[in-house]
Amino acid sequence: MSLRSRLIVSVAIPLAFSLVFGCVLVGWHATRSVRAELAAALEVGRQSVHNAIEELPSSGSPEQDLRRLIRTFDGNRHVRAALLDPNGAVVAESRLLSPVIAVPLWFRDLIGPDIPPSDITVAARRAGGLAIRLRADPTNEAGEVWGEFHDAVLALAVFCLLALAFTAWTVRRLLHPIVGLLSGLSRIGSGDYGARVIEEGPAELAMLASGFNRMAARLTAIEAQNLRLHAQLATLQEEERADLARDLHDEIGPSLFALSVTAATIGELAKVGRNSDIPEQVRAIRDVIAGTQRHIKDILGRLRPVSAIELGLRPAVQNLIAFWRTHCPAIAFVVELSIDETKIGDAAKETIYRVVQEALSNAVRHARPSRIEVAITGGADAVVVAVSDNGAGSPVADRTGFGLIGMRERVAALAGTISIEGLKASSGWRVVVRLPLPAAVRIREAAA
Repeated sequence: MSLRSRLIVSVAIPLAFSLVFGCVLVGWHATRSVRAELAAALEVGRQSVHNAIEELPSSGSPEQDLRRLIRTFDGNRHVRAALLDPNGAVVAESRLLSPVIAVPLWFRDLIGPDIPPSDITVAARRAGGLAIRLRADPTNEAGEVWGEFHDAVLALAVFCLLALAFTAWTVRRLLHPIVGLLSGLSRIGSGDYGARVIEEGPAELAMLASGFNRMAARLTAIEAQNLRLHAQLATLQEEERADLARDLHDEIGPSLFALSVTAATIGELAKVGRNSDIPEQVRAIRDVIAGTQRHIKDILGRLRPVSAIELGLRPAVQNLIAFWRTHCPAIAFVVELSIDETKIGDAAKETIYRVVQEALSNAVRHARPSRIEVAITGGADAVVVAVSDNGAGSPVADRTGFGLIGMRERVAALAGTISIEGLKASSGWRVVVRLPLPAAVRIREAAA
């Protein structure tokens, strides 16, 4: 069952119970009203009969007077009177007023009270043992109550139907934004990150729609970023292949050609018997081979650079600082290393080194500082890396650059955070990275 149906049913059930309870309550009140009315009418009839019987001793024809008494009840709405002989047979009977409103038998039987008839014996000397029986009849009173009952139940039913219709309309209107959200989620799930929803409806649903739109925008940005990264990686790969091909052509190719020429020369010298010149050619071959080996080693080093963790994080960072001190003597480099490398995983060490490397490179290239401070401190639960400068410009002029994107991805892979903020005391900038140690340990164990 859908959410909309559940909400409507949750309202419809109490309304149905209310309608049933209202009908029962109205019927109960109607029964009490009919009982009270009939009891009062029957009491009035008995009083009238008693008054008439008291006058019978002075009557010349008591039976005729009793018949006239019965006729006085003709047209009565609630009481039927009958004259009975000593055997209980009906001698004369009054006619009840015809009901104006037709009442269903089930309703008359439902609310009609069971009031026993009242028999009054005539004690007059010449009455001949006659008796009068008064019986309450609920037909006319039930007609009046039926109209009231019908109107009350109809009004209650109309109210319940209107309330249910209003509830259904309200639920449909309130849940309409959810339909858009479901459609948007379906599009997101199929890879269409351009899906957006209208921020409408109640405040909670509007906030949910706003959050969905922000999520979709973020996914769109990440997808575009990934496309740029793939393009940059493809470009870098092509450049590396071109550099490798150029090095092989410019360095290895001439060396191999020189080896071929020298080997041919040795063959010619051997043919003519100039064996004394052969050692010199052999030395030349060795020199060419040694140079070729150096070039191949350089190429292999570029294809697989030495990782920082192979030397240790502390010496790797110190070597990096020494490199920049050599190339930028005008910049004062201040280093603080307060870490226990045994508590840091290999992935975290590599990330810390690359963050410091990228931050130093950006600061030197873009900020033009006179002082750069590098602080790596370790606590019980995290390692904090801070690189700050007092330069005039932003150390991350291109926030969509490959270096910064790579830095953010490395930090995010370890469940860390990165922030880049300006310094109030100077015009410099600070890059702060926080890596939680448990995440680093889990990454290390997963890699192992």
